[in-house]
Amino acid sequence: MRTSVALLVLVLLSGMIPGSFAAEPTKPTATEILSLDGDGWRLATDPSNVGRTEKWFEGVRPEAKPTRVPWIIEDAFPGYDGVVWYWKKFRAPANPNENGPSLLKLWAVDFKADVWLNGQYLGGHEGGETPFTLDATSAARPGEENLLAVRVLNPGEKPIDDITLLMTPHHCKVTKFFAGRTFNHGGIVDSVEWIAAPSARIVDLWVRPDVSTGVVSIEAILENHLDQSQRGVLECVISPSAGGHAVDQIRLPVELKPGENRVETTLTIKNPRLWDTDDPFLYRVDTRLGSGKGEAALDCFSVKTGFREFVFKDGFFRLNGKRIFLKCSHSTNQFPIGLRLPHEKELARRDLINCKTMGFNAIRFIAGMPYRYQLELADELGLMVYEEAYSAWDTMADSPQLEKWWNDSTREMILRDRNHPSVVIWGLLNECPAGRLANHAAQSIEWIREIDDTRMLFYNSGRWDMWDMGSNKKVARSFGTLCNPGERTWDDSLDDHHPYLRVPHTADVVDRYRTVGSEPWEFNFSWSDGQKPYFLSECGIGSAVNWPRVLRLFDQNGYPHVDDRAFYQSQYDKFLADYRAWNMEAVFGRPEQFFIDSIRRMAGQRTMEIDAIRSNPWIIGYSLTGTVDQVLAGEGLTTTFRELKPGTVDAIAESFAKLRWCTFVEPLNLYAGDEATVEAVLANEDVLKPGDYPARVWIFGPENQKVFEQPITVTVPEGEPSFVLPVFKKCLPIDGPTGKYRLVVALEEGAAAAGGETEFYVFDRAEMPKVETKVVLWGEDTKLEAWLAAEKIPFEKFDPSMPIDAKRLILATGKAPSSDPEAAMADLVRRVESGSNVVFLDSAVFRKGDDPTGLLPLEERGTIKNLEQWLYHVDQWAARHPVFDGLQAGGLMDYAYYREIISHPAFFDVQTPDEVIAAANNGSRNYASGIMTGVYRRGQGRFLINTLLVRENLGTTPQAERLLRNMLNYLAP
Repeated sequence: MRTSVALLVLVLLSGMIPGSFAAEPTKPTATEILSLDGDGWRLATDPSNVGRTEKWFEGVRPEAKPTRVPWIIEDAFPGYDGVVWYWKKFRAPANPNENGPSLLKLWAVDFKADVWLNGQYLGGHEGGETPFTLDATSAARPGEENLLAVRVLNPGEKPIDDITLLMTPHHCKVTKFFAGRTFNHGGIVDSVEWIAAPSARIVDLWVRPDVSTGVVSIEAILENHLDQSQRGVLECVISPSAGGHAVDQIRLPVELKPGENRVETTLTIKNPRLWDTDDPFLYRVDTRLGSGKGEAALDCFSVKTGFREFVFKDGFFRLNGKRIFLKCSHSTNQFPIGLRLPHEKELARRDLINCKTMGFNAIRFIAGMPYRYQLELADELGLMVYEEAYSAWDTMADSPQLEKWWNDSTREMILRDRNHPSVVIWGLLNECPAGRLANHAAQSIEWIREIDDTRMLFYNSGRWDMWDMGSNKKVARSFGTLCNPGERTWDDSLDDHHPYLRVPHTADVVDRYRTVGSEPWEFNFSWSDGQKPYFLSECGIGSAVNWPRVLRLFDQNGYPHVDDRAFYQSQYDKFLADYRAWNMEAVFGRPEQFFIDSIRRMAGQRTMEIDAIRSNPWIIGYSLTGTVDQVLAGEGLTTTFRELKPGTVDAIAESFAKLRWCTFVEPLNLYAGDEATVEAVLANEDVLKPGDYPARVWIFGPENQKVFEQPITVTVPEGEPSFVLPVFKKCLPIDGPTGKYRLVVALEEGAAAAGGETEFYVFDRAEMPKVETKVVLWGEDTKLEAWLAAEKIPFEKFDPSMPIDAKRLILATGKAPSSDPEAAMADLVRRVESGSNVVFLDSAVFRKGDDPTGLLPLEERGTIKNLEQWLYHVDQWAARHPVFDGLQAGGLMDYAYYREIISHPAFFDVQTPDEVIAAANNGSRNYASGIMTGVYRRGQGRFLINTLLVRENLGTTPQAERLLRNMLNYLAP
């Protein structure tokens, strides 16, 4: 029977109403919690796994080191995996509750835990992220010193207890580390609590608000620790979380059988205030359990909740019925020093605050659960959460325990976090190929829905199950991408992929992002037969990691010895070797400037990519890689120490504005008088209402002179149009002086859209340097021959009878002019030694069989490799040198200005040139480097090697023509 709010308040405050179970003010609450966190723990390794046999649980080992909890094993024992033992001495308080149990709760131990108290075994748990509770009543010594011992198995490659790391849910941990993964780490990684509980207590609470009815369904899990039934009273109250009067309440008599009991009830709120990303309103559900006797102690349990509905419907994600563009950033919750634990808790909170500041409405915790305090903050900020467990990563190896461990990991994640309104998606897998695990996860939908039917499920981020990894061919998918709340079948109405494409983004890459998921689209938008909306669930462009600064921050925080610092140091040492050998000081002044410049230019690349994504009407959500520099790589919007990357916050906030102009010019680099296609697309997330809005398009030249101007009209149709409104597209001749030009578009009335500017470059053909030295064309290359003729560059084809000692300018490319390439190259080298100079325009001339540098005339030939050029990428730079005369040089190569010229391959481990002109260094992940353009002296002559895409872009890209002309003039004898 329900009572009035006034009566409830009287009951709770006075404790004098017969039948109430409010505690008297002088009495303690029934459940007392003693935190065992902090210092005072001891830790020892057990590499031979003899601790159980030798009964290490009976006393602290003399070799044990001091440590703290929560923390990781690797702080005390860097690089160690296997078995360790923790000990903690503490004084256990007497339980104030008659017949009440003493419990030990461990919130997370990675991976396998076995627990003893005062030499008595209490139990164990397998799984690295979720809590478990053990009954310590019979082993406890109230009021005395107690010894807690915890054996932890952090598995590696060698089986221990028949367990290896790869068999377990382990996120992306590896035993042989490389950036892009994380070190194998483990230990007691969350809080440990001693609980003095009443004989009947509230173990858990599941609260499910219904937006449509205002009904709050409550399931309370109550535990009776006696061996006989108990009668009690359960009271539930709901009120605004920030404070105020109770909105509804109920008081129920309960009959508690020994063991676990489930009690279900409801509360109702008329016209509930919804939880939304712009208004994250929270309610609090308080429950109290008592015996019904006025003198009885009180057990309490509270959770926060919110009314909200998140679904995918009619081609869009919708929050509370309103369609949204899902703007997500993904995080692996990795940190410097503590690897999975922040040495300062604020770092973990800062990720969410930064995301909210930059305009994200969601964050994806990829293959690793967020911390409890992160979810509490997400609830309060209005930041939706897409959550995955350790088991979601694709690297769980087949084992007898595979299904059990995946089930346990997924189930315990859901049970821990299902009350948080911020959690809107459970992710089951990430990039998991077709096979046993993928099939099992897809078929687990029924039992998952039994424990939570209120969230969306995502099956397998990236949908790698659609590809045969052996043949790299697409296969038919057996399961849909998502399951909406309340549903129990997979829905195949959405595509979900990870299209990481080439960096820098050339025209074809931009076009692919703009059309992925569909055929090329016209101005009129509609879902057509067979077309699916597209969730781009991973994609991004990173930067270098500022290794010198990161190293100093480790030292500043007092951690010069940890594994991650050692890795950063090893990478920086490799960079410094190249820095000195290649005279990079002449380009950057100091080593750190290279990293500063890489980080600074990332914002522009992020903007370009997001504009392409947001101009695609089929893309209805985007999860950006990544929130921070995680997996010891430079993929983040902030650094591993959560420092902001210059310009990035502003760029992302503007890029994710609900109303944004996305502008495009193709080509970005052109000759004066040539045509460019200029385009303006308006990304409109229902900000502009149906109607017509005046706007204007301009093009400005290098001196800000107006080259073009046209008024336009933005028409927003009725109904639910695409989030993308193509507004303007025109081919225009661009005539004017050499320099930087700007396409600008803006609304003139009715709204203020972000964005609306793209830079491009125009070159005057008449300013190209003349080549007056006659060129000898060595090699068969009809395209190059035709270009030389068209440009009136004097040339003749190579003739083997030409005198060796004649000093000539030779341009070598294409197929060798001989049936014996090795002999032809030897002849060419003799000519260099006699005073001729050679421009090797194309590195293909050095190939000998399978060896790409087999004919390179150097003692240290190295090889030619494709360096990373995607999310993780090298940074290319050009020295101030005659080869780059009249072009941008003396620093990093601009990704708009040089996007067609920059190549993937470079000369790797090659002899250092006498003149390093252009090179590439990878500071974003695992260090690698290569020479792109350099000059060697040999005898009386010189030769230039090159991998820049000069020949491929002659006639279309002005920078290519300028580079070749400069190369020829510089190498002229």
